[in-house]
Amino acid sequence: MGRLGLNTNKFGGIPPHLVLPMLLMKQNMKNSMLSITRVKSESPDEPKVFCPSCGRGYKLKSSLRNHMKWECGKEPQFKCPYCTYKAKQKMHITRHIERMHKVIDYSAVKKEPADTVNSNAAN
Repeated sequence: MGRLGLNTNKFGGIPPHLVLPMLLMKQNMKNSMLSITRVKSESPDEPKVFCPSCGRGYKLKSSLRNHMKWECGKEPQFKCPYCTYKAKQKMHITRHIERMHKVIDYSAVKKEPADTVNSNAAN
C-alpha cells in the first residue's frame, strides 16, 4: 500500500486486476501495427531504396545508381535546341521536343536501299 492507503504498483497505480489485460491489449496493438507496417512496406509500388543525399526513393537499386550518377546534385547537361529547357536525361529532352515542338527525330530510323524496296514491291 502507498502513503495514502491506495494500492500502487510499478504500473502507475493501475489496479492489479487490470494490469494483465492492459499489458495483453498493448502487445496486441503493437503486433497489429507491425503487421500493417509489414504489408505496407511489401507493396510493389512503394520505394525500397533511398538516396542518401536527397532522400528520393526508388523501387530498384539500379534506378538509385542512375539517379546518383546522373542526377543527384548535378546540373542538367542536355539542352533543348529550340528553347531554354534543360534536362538531366537525354530521354527527357527527346520527349520534350516531341511533345512541345512537335518534332520527331528520324535519324534513328534506318533507311533501306532503294533497290531492296523495289524488289520487295515486285514480289
